[in-house]
Amino acid sequence: MVTVSEALDIEKIQNKIADDIDLKFGKNTESGKATELWIRLSNGKFLVILDDLWKEWNDDEDLRKIGIPLVKDEKGCKIILTTRNYNVCQHMECEETVQVKVLEDDEAWTLFEMNAGLKKADSRVIGEAKKIAKECKGLPLAIVTLAKALKGKALDRWKDARKKLERSGLMEIPSIQTEREKNAYISLKISYEHLKDKMSQTCFLLCALYPEDDSINVEDLVQYAWEMRIQVLEVIDHLKDSCLLEDEDVGSY
Repeated sequence: MVTVSEALDIEKIQNKIADDIDLKFGKNTESGKATELWIRLSNGKFLVILDDLWKEWNDDEDLRKIGIPLVKDEKGCKIILTTRNYNVCQHMECEETVQVKVLEDDEAWTLFEMNAGLKKADSRVIGEAKKIAKECKGLPLAIVTLAKALKGKALDRWKDARKKLERSGLMEIPSIQTEREKNAYISLKISYEHLKDKMSQTCFLLCALYPEDDSINVEDLVQYAWEMRIQVLEVIDHLKDSCLLEDEDVGSY
């Protein structure tokens, strides 16, 4: 599986696929790598998952640039793509389109309760938590992020988060189009506000400057945030616990 993201990086996609199939490139150019990938993939069955496509591709042309054969026979070769834009599926003439639905209310609550550690919580906290879980509109990202941000917090913090979700002015941001997108955005903002100190917030904002789906090297963070170098690792752990950063390779996030 390779993440595509909004800014298409052909070399990054080529390198990820090559790494997954244990292919060592003999060429350094984009076209050379594409040829090597094409030859390897054409000689057997394969499944390529293109995650998070934002824009329509010209099937044959763009796949050929990367080195992915558009196989139309019965060899069992498949290409799966994920996207937030249904028009991408239509433009690329997908044989089958599967819409991933949001969680049902009971599923959403189970996920929220598990991540917020509410098994032995005060009944008033649970009451607020159920309202917050419902405001997440079944979005796993919003549910997990908010639940971990509020875990172990006092009742007043829960009430404050619930009120912000119900009346947030972020709902009016034009670039956030659907109600689900707005709600996920609000959830992330509230989680950011619940970070334990200014240093954690600063470190998160620094990470947010990186391109989407880019790997963030810890040593780079230490260099950019030199004055807080001693506490960078502790801050990163806190951001991971709050579901605002994810592990990637060793030393990267």
